[in-house]
Amino acid sequence: GRESLSFNVPRGMRVIALAVNDVTGVGGELRRGNFVDVLGVFEYGVPSGSQGGEITYSQERTEAITVAQNVQIMSVGMDVNATPVPAPQAEEGTPMPNAAPAPPAGAITNVCLLVTPEQVQQLVLAQQIGTMTLSLRSSLDSAQAELPRLDENTFLRIPLPMKPRSGPSWREMRGGSR
Repeated sequence: GRESLSFNVPRGMRVIALAVNDVTGVGGELRRGNFVDVLGVFEYGVPSGSQGGEITYSQERTEAITVAQNVQIMSVGMDVNATPVPAPQAEEGTPMPNAAPAPPAGAITNVCLLVTPEQVQQLVLAQQIGTMTLSLRSSLDSAQAELPRLDENTFLRIPLPMKPRSGPSWREMRGGSR
């Protein structure tokens, strides 16, 4: 008697599940019909050797990238039909005013998102190589933001060290100092 999620997927679109927890899933505040941005944090570097059986890297970096924007949530956890959870209660069993129903802590382990086939590939790869986090959007905001890749140096405003010159300086070429 449960409705299948596939009946709600428009032609040409796909649904993909992303693993979430209390932090990466916006503290459990996600609901069917919400829109989110999907961000990934990725670490990479150039393999430079091995030490103690572990590969060592040089030029290591960590980057945060917005992988997808304005993506609709089709289901949260196993809740395809978005069956409401009882509203939080104030003292003495009276409902709290303006309290949105929330699942019990730790109950959400995945979120199903409506995406294009191309986004499926991007999200599957991103989930395998990085850490994914969802960012809840305002229901009034569907604009796409032009966001650059953000790395630790840019974020912390750390100036990169100057690269040494590979050739002689102009002073050495002229045969002396000024």
